[in-house]
Amino acid sequence: LQQKTSGIVTSEVELEGWTAQLHLDEWAQSVRVDQPTADASARGFDYYENNVRKGGFGRFRGSGTDQMYIGWGEGPWDENTNLTVGPNKFTYKNKPVAMRDKDGRVTLTLTADATNVNPDYPALAIRRGNTVTLRMEINKIGEGTTLTTLPVDMRPTDQQVFTSISNDGTTSLAVSIGMDGTVTTFTQNKPVRIIATYVVD
Repeated sequence: LQQKTSGIVTSEVELEGWTAQLHLDEWAQSVRVDQPTADASARGFDYYENNVRKGGFGRFRGSGTDQMYIGWGEGPWDENTNLTVGPNKFTYKNKPVAMRDKDGRVTLTLTADATNVNPDYPALAIRRGNTVTLRMEINKIGEGTTLTTLPVDMRPTDQQVFTSISNDGTTSLAVSIGMDGTVTTFTQNKPVRIIATYVVD
């Protein structure tokens, strides 16, 4: 069946044989797929072996969900077995893929309880992929324990506690980096250089 003008096919179209193909030349438009807006649905291209779906790619949409997928198995739209890309989402097997748009460096603002003791070594947080390096050279001059608070994208996945030696070599200072971004120490009036690298989401 060949038709030179537009029309509607309401049943299955099957291409058979080694030479069968669907060919869109350079003047043809894109393949259009409409999806329902009231119900969750997956639409795309599926790959079969012996009538068993082995993988596919397409778009999944539902209430509050709109994302593209490429996956394998009988449910390629399943986030546990696919690569998913959405407006604010990029996951592989339901685990976040490093988003490079979070990379960068931030000059940290110290609290009134801390002061920078080396202008050539300012308080910084530097992110590359899923790791952050925190560096500062400070003196805790007040009674409060918080030195600074890290931005959301610079905070560790778990609390980090470690020891730094004061600049004069006489005191060990316990330093904590909390999941809420607070950087704290208890020792007062002992200048110290702090550097730490940790994992972030």
